[in-house]
Amino acid sequence: MKSSLLLLLSLLPAVLGACGPKPAMEAPSRDEEVRPRLGFAGGTWDTAPEVVSWVGAYHPSAPWAMRVGVGATINVQGGADSIRVLYPDLPGMTDVVVDAVRQWSFRPALKDGSAVEARVTFGIMLRPGQRRKIEAPN
Repeated sequence: MKSSLLLLLSLLPAVLGACGPKPAMEAPSRDEEVRPRLGFAGGTWDTAPEVVSWVGAYHPSAPWAMRVGVGATINVQGGADSIRVLYPDLPGMTDVVVDAVRQWSFRPALKDGSAVEARVTFGIMLRPGQRRKIEAPN
């Protein structure tokens, strides 16, 4: 009994260490932002549109980072038209998101080798801070 108790007591620090608080994982820095992925609301193109460069959505008074759903039409020149925030309702911050997406550039969708319009949906992070442009690696 005494040896079992001693064994249990000797293992206690290891058990408590395994159950204790874990070190916090660092959030990715702004330099590690990932190219946004586009979702498609139907389309008859051969090649889907692709994000080439993007601007993050930053607002100085945003209380925390939040994901915002956006819908847009990618035009044949590679710009975004008919941009609208799908979710959540962001009084006072919707214009920041729309303005950021207006500055994005895309490779337009292709049908039979010609550029065509494409309706897309995607998420964008709205973060506290200032905006900057990000170029996609080739």
